[in-house]
Amino acid sequence: MRKKIREKDGGVRVVSINRRWACRFMCVECLGWEEEAVVKCKESTCALYPFRKQRGQQDSAKRSRAIRQFCIECCAEDQSIVSRCTATLCPLHPYRQSSIDNTTLF
Repeated sequence: MRKKIREKDGGVRVVSINRRWACRFMCVECLGWEEEAVVKCKESTCALYPFRKQRGQQDSAKRSRAIRQFCIECCAEDQSIVSRCTATLCPLHPYRQSSIDNTTLF
């Protein structure tokens, strides 16, 4: 899939993305676009924390649940808002629900 995401300079770029890469891109954005900071991240309470490095065996079902949990936290713990999220440049946007939302993909 191809998706628009934000860049450090405020611009936008199109990337090939899947759930694994979406988690990585979100972590990089969260930590100010510093790749090295992702590895050193100590925010173990974040739902995406176990998936930030993209290394080792990862459980896809757990990753999908982590994305959903991250989105719920982002939407002030209101699950009903997640489905109406307008943050289309967020790397997690197409994966925020159990099925893929193709509206923001190319």
